[in-house]
Amino acid sequence: MWSPTILSSMRARRRAAGRMPLGGSRDCLARQTIGRLLSELRALGIEPTTITYNTIISACSKGRRWEQSVELLREMQAVGVPPNIITITALISGLEKVQQANRALDWMSVCKNSGLQLDIVLYNVSISACEKAQEWERAIDTLGSMQRDSVPPDVISFNAVASALETRHQWQCALQVLASMRRSCLEPDVITYNATMATCERSRQWHVSLALWHELLERGLVPSAITLGVVSEACDRGALWRIALHLASEGPRGGAGALAVVA
Repeated sequence: MWSPTILSSMRARRRAAGRMPLGGSRDCLARQTIGRLLSELRALGIEPTTITYNTIISACSKGRRWEQSVELLREMQAVGVPPNIITITALISGLEKVQQANRALDWMSVCKNSGLQLDIVLYNVSISACEKAQEWERAIDTLGSMQRDSVPPDVISFNAVASALETRHQWQCALQVLASMRRSCLEPDVITYNATMATCERSRQWHVSLALWHELLERGLVPSAITLGVVSEACDRGALWRIALHLASEGPRGGAGALAVVA
């Protein structure tokens, strides 16, 4: 249990945080707050543990303060508190939020070289960092690393890669990722199809996008508003105005009917 002294200190820190100025001054004050909290723990004879640091690093990451997360991790190493897979995952999660893909992958390599066993959560957040930074090649490489390291990718892994390809119009790679997903005995979901269809549509492969839409319906998946938006764009490119009109009038439930229109 936290002592009354520590609880009082934490409440004071939260009140101070609400009055923090913007920009660098706020970052400086946050660093001071974290430093004082750790110092007060030590003054009370409580040495911060891995769990303590993980909690603070996670909070920094959620607040997009990745530099402070890195500082805390380096402090852990300096004072002999061993980081674990949760530490690195929390750090990479913060890097993902600010589109720092290169740093995220660097820390993933550090984790691997230190002998920690990488898990699917760490891999997924690393792929997501690549996706948000529009680093589609590195997203594919990271997916390959998962498979080489005997960490089976899941639907989230493949969807993050599919989304990364969407921003760069890599429609052929997107189809290969979809095929690889099936070979892994995973069922693509609506998010998978939406990203792959959007990649094809933006690459002016509207006929491929519509073929994937047909496949989505045959598999019994329910189209979302995003799906219909992609299909409408594909119809516009292909001058298939009758399908677009049918979708506009029927909405998500009109998918099968729209196929009948084109037939």
